[in-house]
Amino acid sequence: MVKLQHLCSSSTRSSSSSSSSSSSSSSSSCSSKRSKDRQIKKKDRKGGARAAAATAAAAAAATAGFSPTSAAAAATAAAAAATATAAAAATTAAAAAATATATAATATAAAATAAATAAAAAAAASSAANAAAAAARTAKQQQHHHQQQQHHQRQLQQQRQLQQQLQQQQQQQLQQQQQQQQQLQQQQQQQRQHQQLQQQLQQQLQQQLQQQQQQQQRLP
Repeated sequence: MVKLQHLCSSSTRSSSSSSSSSSSSSSSSCSSKRSKDRQIKKKDRKGGARAAAATAAAAAAATAGFSPTSAAAAATAAAAAATATAAAAATTAAAAAATATATAATATAAAATAAATAAAAAAAASSAANAAAAAARTAKQQQHHHQQQQHHQRQLQQQRQLQQQLQQQQQQQLQQQQQQQQQLQQQQQQQRQHQQLQQQLQQQLQQQLQQQQQQQQRLP
């Protein structure tokens, strides 16, 4: 496109200093270049705003070189090209802003997900801590209950031992009482026997005395 513009402007400058024949030849060459530009425009129509702006600028430059009255048209074409470029830049900036917004939204969603994950982890940790504390309390209660049971069993064993000792003491006392009673009975029996012996002896003595008296009475 720049090469075509350069050729057209050089041919126009040569036409202003030469004869009318050279002027007609330069106009025909510029006409052929404009037709080529139109073909390029048709081919590049799908290329986007930048290709259209470049083509319009080239056409404006060629027109400005061909006719002095076409300077306003060239300026208008250049402004249109600048507008198209600015529109394309605005579109690109809007797309970039939309991409940035989407990226920010994705980052926000990721942050929210991370926060939710952290909250879930904190809740799980709290639940685990509560479960551990409950298990510790249960273990402590069980240990306390076991200690109470052991203490109660020791008390029962002490009571049984005391009862056994009391029973043994009572049995010993009963045995002693029985032995004492037996000894008393034996002593009583011995005393009775002794009394009986004394009575017998007295009776014998009395009998002997009586016999002696009788014998004395019989003597002359």
